[in-house]
Amino acid sequence: MKPIKAKIVGGEIRPYAISYFRRCLQKMEGKEMVLSLRKPETQRSNDANSYYWFLLKEISNYTGEHQNKLHELFKQMFLSREIIVWGLPVTDKTSTSKLSVKAFYEYCEQIMAFMAEDGFILPSKDDWENM
Repeated sequence: MKPIKAKIVGGEIRPYAISYFRRCLQKMEGKEMVLSLRKPETQRSNDANSYYWFLLKEISNYTGEHQNKLHELFKQMFLSREIIVWGLPVTDKTSTSKLSVKAFYEYCEQIMAFMAEDGFILPSKDDWENM
């Protein structure tokens, strides 16, 4: 079952997708379940996205590679894993748009560390904001 987003109002759970929520409850009728609540992870802001593409532009200027190719390269390097489907290895790449804010900045830091190994130092997000 996929996570269900809801809002707590007056001590009650109010699911946004009420029809889906009710169907899930019907399927679980009579079963003992554990309910877990957590705050949703927020997706990155336009500001964070601008910073990421700024990094790619800087790396593109340094390497001569196109930004989109670098985007695919770094996803392959840092956001992919091999899974087995019908006994065959398949590369599963996480989309950067699906990363939480924390995971997205960790991804940017991995790219920065990788480039630093080559002697190319990129500005931190704080430094970028003050440029």
